[in-house]
Amino acid sequence: MRELIVVLIIIIAVIAMIWYLRSPRAQTAVKPKSDGVRGTQGNGGTSDRARSGAAATLPAAAPSRVTDTVPGITDERPTAKLPQARHDAERVAARLSNRGETALAIQSAAAAYGGVLPGDGTRECPPSYPIKGNATSMLFHQLDSPTYMATIAEYCFSSVEAAEAAGFSSPRREKSAALTQARQDAERVAAGFSNESEKALAIQTAAAAYGGALPADGTRECPSAYPIKGNATSLLYHEPGTPTYMATIAEYCFASAEGARAAGFTSTAF
Repeated sequence: MRELIVVLIIIIAVIAMIWYLRSPRAQTAVKPKSDGVRGTQGNGGTSDRARSGAAATLPAAAPSRVTDTVPGITDERPTAKLPQARHDAERVAARLSNRGETALAIQSAAAAYGGVLPGDGTRECPPSYPIKGNATSMLFHQLDSPTYMATIAEYCFSSVEAAEAAGFSSPRREKSAALTQARQDAERVAAGFSNESEKALAIQTAAAAYGGALPADGTRECPSAYPIKGNATSLLYHEPGTPTYMATIAEYCFASAEGARAAGFTSTAF
């Protein structure tokens, strides 16, 4: 009997709980709780998105130390190249300084004879300064010289005297001096032979390795295979096409200019 009473009590309790859960009061109490939970979850999602957006807009952290490496920039310290760069700069500065001193000396020397102007890097000089000067060769070129039009002037002198005062020389004078020296050398060489036969043998022997040489026949002609005319007195040789070739009476005919030079002859074309 007691067990039956316990079972009835349990059944009554279950029925009461079911009735309570289905009542309007119970449903009203449960709904706000669920809404609160959903609201909390929604706010949490919004907060997460806000935090991620803020993190995306924040700038990257700057390097904390001077020695830190910045992303995308390589740490190349040109300390090894600095000594060479300084050395190159010093050499350039010295060269420019020397050029400035040279230009000043040239202008000072030429001042008493009409003066001089620096060239503009072209083949032209002002009409009042027609003499072209080349500072590398220290030669000046006049209007009627063959090389005038081809020469790029580094200095433009007003007169020949101004160029000479600045230490420049005429190519004609240089050529004349070279020819005089060549004749003097030839005379000394010729004096070393006791007779003409020894001289002829020495010339032919020296030229043999370069095609050889033949004694001339006393005319202005040389065989086609030996076109280079040689004058034994002056020890100068004349190539075809030179101004003096046709007028020269050859004493020796060389097969090549190298053979003439090997025999001690000097070219007239400087």
